[in-house]
Amino acid sequence: MKVLLACLKDFVGLIYPQLCLCCFEDAPAKDNLFCLECDFHLPRTDQFSNPQNDFKERLLGRIDIKYAASYLYNYKSSRVQQMLHALKYQGKKEIANFIGEQLGHAISKNWIDEPPELMIPVPLHTKKQHWRGYNQSEELANGISESTGIPIVSNALQKIMNNDSQTAKSREERLHNVQLSFQSNIHADLTDRHVLLVDDVVTSGATLEACAQLCIKSGAKTISMTTLAMAM
Repeated sequence: MKVLLACLKDFVGLIYPQLCLCCFEDAPAKDNLFCLECDFHLPRTDQFSNPQNDFKERLLGRIDIKYAASYLYNYKSSRVQQMLHALKYQGKKEIANFIGEQLGHAISKNWIDEPPELMIPVPLHTKKQHWRGYNQSEELANGISESTGIPIVSNALQKIMNNDSQTAKSREERLHNVQLSFQSNIHADLTDRHVLLVDDVVTSGATLEACAQLCIKSGAKTISMTTLAMAM
C-alpha cells in the first residue's frame, strides 16, 4: 500500500508539480517545502540556543519570560514575508505544520532546564478564523506538539474583538488596541503551569504581552513564547 501511495504521489506530482512555498518557482527539496536556494537563504535566528536574545529584549521590563525564540527573522519584501503571506492568505497551512516541527526540535534540544508543560496558541477572532479556515498559530502549535509531545490548550484564551492589522501601528497604539481584545476562559486552569504561547509573528510584542498577562491571571507560574518569525 505504501508503495502504491508513493507511486500515486509521484504521478500527481508530474501533472501538478509542487512548488517551493517560499518563491513559488522551483521545486522543493525532498521532505521539505522549500527549494534548496530558499532553504539555504532563510534567515534563521540563533535565539533557541541564546537565552538572552533580541526577542526577549523586545519585551524586557514589560513581562517576565523564561524562554523566547523565533525560528526566522522577517524583513520587508523577503522570502519569509512571501511565506507568511502564503500561510495567512493562500491557505498554505502546511507551512505552519512544517516549521512547527522544526521549532519543536529546537525547543527539545535547548529548553531542557524547565520545558513548557502546555501550549496556548494566540487565538483568532471567530470571524477571521472562519474566513481563513484555520488559525495559523494553532497549526504551528500542532507541528510543535508533533515533535515534542507538549499538549495544546486551544480554548484557554479567546479573541473577542476583531481588530484591524497591527502592522502599521505604533507601540502605544498596539498596546491600547490589544488590551481589551482578548479574554481568558474561566474554565481554563493554568495554576502553577509553565505555559508556552505560540504565535506566527512577533512585532512589538503587544499581542503576546496581553496574552501572557491573562495566562498569569489564570494561575500560570512561568511564561515562554515562540513564533515562526520575528519582524525586523
